[in-house]
Amino acid sequence: MTCSFLSTRLDTLLWDSDETDPRCIRFKELLQQQIERLIKVTDVRYFIISMNFVADLYAAEIILKLRHTFPIFLECALHHESSTKNWSVRDQNMYNTILENADVVKTIIPECNIMFYITQRKYIFDSGDIVIAMQKNYKREGDGLIISSASKRKAIIVLNPDVLTVEDYFSLADLPNAIKIYDKVNGEMKEIKVTTTSAKAEQKCRKSKLNSKL
Repeated sequence: MTCSFLSTRLDTLLWDSDETDPRCIRFKELLQQQIERLIKVTDVRYFIISMNFVADLYAAEIILKLRHTFPIFLECALHHESSTKNWSVRDQNMYNTILENADVVKTIIPECNIMFYITQRKYIFDSGDIVIAMQKNYKREGDGLIISSASKRKAIIVLNPDVLTVEDYFSLADLPNAIKIYDKVNGEMKEIKVTTTSAKAEQKCRKSKLNSKL
């Protein structure tokens, strides 16, 4: 299983860049709880992060820390090479350290153009079985349409940095059953019966796919 991340801009965070702020500390705690939850409950092993904003860096640092305990992998999917040129020196150093330690670093579009953001976002959502959206109001922000579309076929976890709440757009209680629906046999994906979920949940579960590269 693969998890991808969507984050909000730095200037929308109430604590700005102050990582000593209690709200920032709590946000990181909630983020780590959700990542560990996915690893332990749904067997997520592959994480894809866009590295666009500081919240992405928080998630990447947590994954690299947890990699010492769990067999997980981090992919940094960059939209173009010059994306950090206006960042502070501190954030650039954090960014570069994460890239040096990531398992995979992929540049989706080598040069900045009008489609770079959309193309990167599409790659992020198409690649993830589960999406963690670090957004204060994902239904109104720019990625709301993408999330609404993705929620029809995959699980969405919304972590709100303003009120520090977690919402499962598609209940993770059904995801262990979703994993059982597809079983890798002889290199092929074979569908098997699941009877423990409701008809509605099972229909949604059948749209979840086990990432063949894991």
